[in-house]
Amino acid sequence: MKPLLAFKSILFALLLSGTVAVFFPFLVLTHSGVNVLRPSVSVSSFFAIIVGLPGLGLLIHCIWGFAAYGRGTLAPIDAPKVLVVRGAHGYTRNPMYLAVLSILISETILFQNGYMLTYTAIVFICFYLFVRFYEEPVLRKRFGVAYQDYCRVVPRWWFTLHPYGT
Repeated sequence: MKPLLAFKSILFALLLSGTVAVFFPFLVLTHSGVNVLRPSVSVSSFFAIIVGLPGLGLLIHCIWGFAAYGRGTLAPIDAPKVLVVRGAHGYTRNPMYLAVLSILISETILFQNGYMLTYTAIVFICFYLFVRFYEEPVLRKRFGVAYQDYCRVVPRWWFTLHPYGT
């Protein structure tokens, strides 16, 4: 992977995913009176970690895959030049969005906060609308039949047991 691409991947990950999964939740939680530096320790904290860490790992895996295989980043202004259908993208079409949602669900569980639950629902709706009405039409136009075949086999918001291309 080229150094500039690696730098852009990290930068856009921090700017985009970091804003949605860290900065705005921090604002939501602190505005609702939660001390984010002192989450309560309980069984639900353990469950939150079980939900959030795989999401973080999945997000990192997908960002790397976009750079290594797609020669692009997660930012729409520097999208992959090659359709990425391997790794997690072979099992679901939107693993990065699902990863961010799992991180948000983890934060909701950790802080047991209704505002975070509402924020997570709003983020999902925004992701859905963005994917459905912007991202998918752009990918359909850019990658044509290859993307249409991929969409027929790989679910948008769930996982398939059989990876694409096998």
